[in-house]
Amino acid sequence: MIRICDRAERALAARHAGSGRQVWIERGATSFAYVYDFGDNREHTIRVEAALEGDPAVEYPRFVAGERRGLPEDVGGTDGYFEFVKAATRPQHREHRQVTEWYGGPYDPDNTDEPRIVVELERMARKRTLGMRASEEPGASALTFA
Repeated sequence: MIRICDRAERALAARHAGSGRQVWIERGATSFAYVYDFGDNREHTIRVEAALEGDPAVEYPRFVAGERRGLPEDVGGTDGYFEFVKAATRPQHREHRQVTEWYGGPYDPDNTDEPRIVVELERMARKRTLGMRASEEPGASALTFA
């Protein structure tokens, strides 16, 4: 497994490994540990199930599959997330109303919200095809899978 951490570590790894993840995949890597480290140190394992040639007629990135909903921002790391899920998914929990309001509605950890992910990735792919940065699009917002 290859571990990818913060931006500086990814840049260093890319310098030493050619073009980063693509080179690692070509060398046989089957998974990556990615740490989303903006204070909560969320570690994700990204499995490489297949590396296929891209289709020039398709705009990338594309959503292939996913499991479970992403963690909300500022939920407080792993322990905070588990407490949040308990409160959000149990209507009788003493903090249920508070966390539901904080989140902005009901939270189902098993619902990946695939339609939203597809729309956001299609928007990103279109901008990539046009050579735009996210900041160049009027009214652009950051992509968050929560």
